[in-house]
Amino acid sequence: MIKIKKIISIIKNPVSIIGIIKNRKKWRFDVEKIEDVGLLRKKYKNYSQYVKHQASKLSRINSNTLNEYDIKYRKVLRERLKGIGLITSSMNVLCLAARIGTEVKSFIDLGCFAVGIDLNPGKSNKYVVHGDFHNIQYPNSCVDVVFNNSLDHSLEVDKLIRETKRVLKDKGLFILELCKGDSNPSGLKRNFEAIAWDDNKIIIEKIKNHGFELIINNEFNYPWSGVQFVFKKI
Repeated sequence: MIKIKKIISIIKNPVSIIGIIKNRKKWRFDVEKIEDVGLLRKKYKNYSQYVKHQASKLSRINSNTLNEYDIKYRKVLRERLKGIGLITSSMNVLCLAARIGTEVKSFIDLGCFAVGIDLNPGKSNKYVVHGDFHNIQYPNSCVDVVFNNSLDHSLEVDKLIRETKRVLKDKGLFILELCKGDSNPSGLKRNFEAIAWDDNKIIIEKIKNHGFELIINNEFNYPWSGVQFVFKKI
């Protein structure tokens, strides 16, 4: 009955139909090889097109799906973070590409002062402010922890890593969640992945080369099958 009422309300509102069609737009891009180490990325006309594309993702996610994810991932991530034994209530945390702030809430649950940035945090978001993880608006050496589970949505991964290192305090932690094993280049056929690589070793070595030490890696199964890598700034 609820679904029928929803369908009727959509039919009676042509504007909402247009919005649905617009939000289901399939962005199509060519793919380019940007290094000789197995890293690929989508070819955008310019950086503005990349920003517009990534910012459009939030409007395409079903609100019920997003709410369910928010509740479950908040709890699951909180337990993962607690399990590494390095997060304390005195820490300041910055979550990159944090969308509605689920990961921010997980850190807050552990007593941290946490905030997120995202190209599109939505309206009235208490946990996430507008920001670009390629050009973070915060000063040098200001946070204890940077968290990111959206590295495959970055356009310039080296710039993201440099910005992460810049805002981290000495011996600060960079917690990165990646798909298990590798990010198959075929992933670029999906709508919002901006880069792909042959093997996670490529990303790990890249981060190490920017002045990080890998201290922990733990596998997980939600919200996808992946690995949580914990790096320390050195």
